[in-house]
Amino acid sequence: MNGCVLCNLYRPENIIYENDHAFAVLSPTPIVPGQLLIMPNRHVLNVHDLGLDEKADFLIAVDESYRALVKKFYDERNSNGLLNFYKRTAAEHNLDSARESCNRLLSNDHIGVIPVGYNFGGNIGKVAGQSQEHAHLHLFPRRPYGEPKGLVEAMRLLLSQ
Repeated sequence: MNGCVLCNLYRPENIIYENDHAFAVLSPTPIVPGQLLIMPNRHVLNVHDLGLDEKADFLIAVDESYRALVKKFYDERNSNGLLNFYKRTAAEHNLDSARESCNRLLSNDHIGVIPVGYNFGGNIGKVAGQSQEHAHLHLFPRRPYGEPKGLVEAMRLLLSQ
C-alpha cells in the first residue's frame, strides 16, 4: 500500500461494491448514515487521468454502490450493520475527524431508515475543495426526511469537517 489515505481503505472487509476498475467503501468521516466513497482502483489524482473503460466503470459504480449499500445494510438480517461499522470506526480509527463523525452518526435518528435515493458529487482539484490526492466521489444516501437537503448543502457540510 502507498501512503494514500483513500488507497488504504481498499481492504476486503471495507468493500461495499467492486467492479473491474472501481470500488466503494463506507466513508470513515460521514455526514449522513451510509455515506460512501467511490474510487477508481488505480491511484490517479482526478477523473481526467482515467481511461475510457475506467471512467465507465467509475460511473457504473455510483448506482451499483447505492444498490449494494441498501441490500447489505437495510435488509432484515443485517439491520445493525451500519451501527456496528460506526461503533468500530469510532473506537479504532486513528483520525479524530473519523471518530467524531462516527460518534455523531451513532445518535442519528435516521441511521436505520432505508434510503430512497441519493446525491453524489466530488471535487476535482484543490481549488474546488479536493483534499485527498486520489480521484473519488461521495455518495449521500437520502431518506424521506431529515438530513441536509440537496448536494450543495451536503458538500458544504463535508468541506466544513
